[in-house]
Amino acid sequence: FIFVCAAAPGDPRYKPLKEALGNISQVLEPWFDPIKGAANNMVCVKRRTYTVECNWKFLMENTCETYHTSVVHKNSLGPMAATPVEPHDGDWDAVVVPSERSIVPLPDDFSGKQFPLPAFTDKTAFANVFPSTQINATWDCLWVMRLLPLGPSTTEIEMMFCFPRDTVKEPDFNGVLQHYLKRWHIAVTEDNTISLNQKKGVMSPFRVPGRFSHLEFGTHNFNNWLVSRTVDGAARNGWNPGRRVFIGQVVKVDDAEQQKMNKVIDEAEKSGLLTFRAGL
Repeated sequence: FIFVCAAAPGDPRYKPLKEALGNISQVLEPWFDPIKGAANNMVCVKRRTYTVECNWKFLMENTCETYHTSVVHKNSLGPMAATPVEPHDGDWDAVVVPSERSIVPLPDDFSGKQFPLPAFTDKTAFANVFPSTQINATWDCLWVMRLLPLGPSTTEIEMMFCFPRDTVKEPDFNGVLQHYLKRWHIAVTEDNTISLNQKKGVMSPFRVPGRFSHLEFGTHNFNNWLVSRTVDGAARNGWNPGRRVFIGQVVKVDDAEQQKMNKVIDEAEKSGLLTFRAGL
C-alpha cells in the first residue's frame, strides 16, 4: 500500500501515517503486528474491480456493520453478529465478528471441515481505514476493499484477496481458492445491489432521515468522523473515533471526545452547513 497525505508538513491538516493509523497494529495484532503479524508474509492472489453507480459513502457505510447481513445476504452468507473493537486511537475503526472458523467459505462449501486452509488466528475483524479503505481479516486470510470515487454518483471498487505465502503453496490451494472467490463475488454483488437501492431511497422526495440503530455503531462512527473532517473544509483532526464505542446495549462515551463532536455539529448547524444531527 502507498498512503499519501496531500497536505505538507506545517499545514494543520497534515498528519503522518503513523499517527493516522494509531495503534491498529496493537489492537489487531494477529494480522498487523510489525514483526509477528500474518500480513507481513501475505501475497495478493487475485484482484477484482467493480463499478457501481452510487456515491462511495453508501458502499463504505455498508461495510461498517453486519446489521444488514440477515436481509441482504439472507440466502448466501446468513446473519452475522458483531461487536465493537476495543477503544483505540487513530483514523480507523473496526468491528469484531465472532465465529468458529474462517468466515470466508459459504456455509456448504466445506461441510464438516473446520479448516479448509491453515488458520493462524481464531478471530475475525472488519477494519475501516478512513476514509475509503477496508481491510477484512479472518482466521486464514484477509481481503481489501478500496473505494475510488469517479464522481458524485459513480464508484470503482477494487478488491484484493491475500493469503500467507505458505498457504499458497498448499497442494489443494487453487481448488479451495475458487470457493473463496465465489463467496467474495456473491457478497460484493449483493452489497452493491443494496447500495443502489439505498441511493434510490435517499433521492426520494419523501425521505426523512432517521436515527441509527444500536447495531450500526460502526456506521455512526464513520459518519461522525466524516462530519468532523469535512463539514466546512476546516482541519478538525482532534476528534478520535476510537474513543467513542458501544459495548452491547450500553453507550461507552469518552466525554471529551463527545464534546468535540457536539461542538463541530453545533457550529455546522449554526452556519447552515449541516441540516441533520450526526449523533444519536
